[in-house]
Amino acid sequence: MSYEFFLKQLVKYKPFEEISSDKICIINKVSILNTNDDNKYDFQTTDEKKYEVKCDERALTTNNYFIEFIGYGKPSGISVSEADYYILTDTNIYYLIDIEILKKIIIGKPILTTKDKSTYGYIVKRSIISENSIII
Repeated sequence: MSYEFFLKQLVKYKPFEEISSDKICIINKVSILNTNDDNKYDFQTTDEKKYEVKCDERALTTNNYFIEFIGYGKPSGISVSEADYYILTDTNIYYLIDIEILKKIIIGKPILTTKDKSTYGYIVKRSIISENSIII
């Protein structure tokens, strides 16, 4: 996969980041301090919390979430994130989970790769995510 593909994905999933940040601002009565387009976090709020938003459309059919940790031969996703919280969405439901809890959950979970072997991630059942998060 190319960098151009990556840029297309950024555009495709940006609306889910915007919806997530709106939800967080309303729930926590905060504002957006800044946004970020690298792999460290997606947005930071005025209470200095950082959030990473991950949309997994396949979760609608698989009932699993893919938690990326390697992309294009380099550490990525949860292994490099500076976020305090992950927001996982299947496009309908938004789960807010503390990243430290998510890191504990993925220990020992199955690892899968994308068809082109460019990305690796842990597979976590939706029910486990649901039990350890709140819906926003």
